[in-house]
Amino acid sequence: MMRAVKYVMAPAFAMMMAMPALAHPHILVKARSELLFNPQGEVTGVTHIWDFDKAFSAFAVQGYDSKHDGRPSQADLQPLAKINMNSLSYYKFFTSLVLDGQTLTPAQPTAFFDTFIHDTLEIHFTLQFPKPLAVKGKSFELRVYDPEYFAAVSFAKHDPVTLGAGHPDCAITLHRPGQLDPAMAAKLAAIPASQHDVPAALFAVTNRLINAAEVACK
Repeated sequence: MMRAVKYVMAPAFAMMMAMPALAHPHILVKARSELLFNPQGEVTGVTHIWDFDKAFSAFAVQGYDSKHDGRPSQADLQPLAKINMNSLSYYKFFTSLVLDGQTLTPAQPTAFFDTFIHDTLEIHFTLQFPKPLAVKGKSFELRVYDPEYFAAVSFAKHDPVTLGAGHPDCAITLHRPGQLDPAMAAKLAAIPASQHDVPAALFAVTNRLINAAEVACK
C-alpha cells in the first residue's frame, strides 16, 4: 500500500491534493468500456472513455485553454492526456481482467486523448493485453475500479460495457459497487485529500467496492 509515494511520482493525480474535496472518495468517474477482439475471437484489449466529475474537471484543465474561452481543444489537452496516462500507469489504469483464476493487467496505452465537453473532462485511451486471450466457452471479468477508493469509478448508465467487432457470442452482467453503510462512509470522509493510502481496516472494505463486468462467452 505505497499509494502516498506513488502519488508524489504521479503529477496529474497529485493535483487532487490541492482540490477543495471534502470527503473520500475525492474524485468521481463514470466509465464506458469496450472490449476489443481479434478475428479469432480473442480479447486483445479494452478502450475506455472516462468522464470525471465537474469539480475535478474544472480544476484539471486550468492552464490548458489556449483561446481563454473556457473550451480547451483536444490539441490543448494533449499534454494533460500524457500526464494522465503516466499517472494512471502507476495504478495499472485501474483496470484488470480475471480469466481462468488469473488476474491480468494491461500494458501501456496505444492511443489516448482528452476532451472537455459540457464542463466535463473526458479521457479516451486504449489498452492492450500482453497477448490475445482465448475466451470462447469461458467466463471472465473485467474490473475497472480503484481498490483504495480515492477515485470512485462506476460504469456509466448507458452503454457501460460493449463488445467490439469479432467477438464470440457473449453475455454481459454488470456488478456495480455496493453502498457503504453510514458509519464506514463517515470514516472514509474523515480521510484528508493529502492522505492517499487507506488504513488497512478500511482497505478491507474499499477493496470490495468492485466495479466489474462479468462476460460469459459461448
